[in-house]
Amino acid sequence: QREAAVLLQKHVRGFQARLYCLRLRSAIAVQTCYRRHVARRDYTELKQAAITLQSHFRGRQDRIRVSHYLAARCIQSNVRMFQARGAYLQIRRQIILIQSVYRMHSAQMERRHLHAVVVVQSMVRCVLAR
Repeated sequence: QREAAVLLQKHVRGFQARLYCLRLRSAIAVQTCYRRHVARRDYTELKQAAITLQSHFRGRQDRIRVSHYLAARCIQSNVRMFQARGAYLQIRRQIILIQSVYRMHSAQMERRHLHAVVVVQSMVRCVLAR
């Protein structure tokens, strides 16, 4: 009977040890799954944060690039306007000079014509006075 009791205890203790190992492996499996879940969640959050930072940084770079482009375009526009205005003012000065020369010539011709009329009138009066 003692041997039967020892054998029974041996089988019970073996069963209990296997049951304990099974529960321990199950607990370890649950912990592994939970840790994997937490690690995946943390990784996803970090990845999303990195994507957000990158998108903000790239957006800022694009806005800076666009503002530089707009500033360059504004400068180019002002330079073209300045050049066109300079050409316009030069042409305008030339036109004014031509008009001035023409008016001066017309005034001189008018003065000569009037002087000729005065001379003719003077001669006619002189002839009539005799």
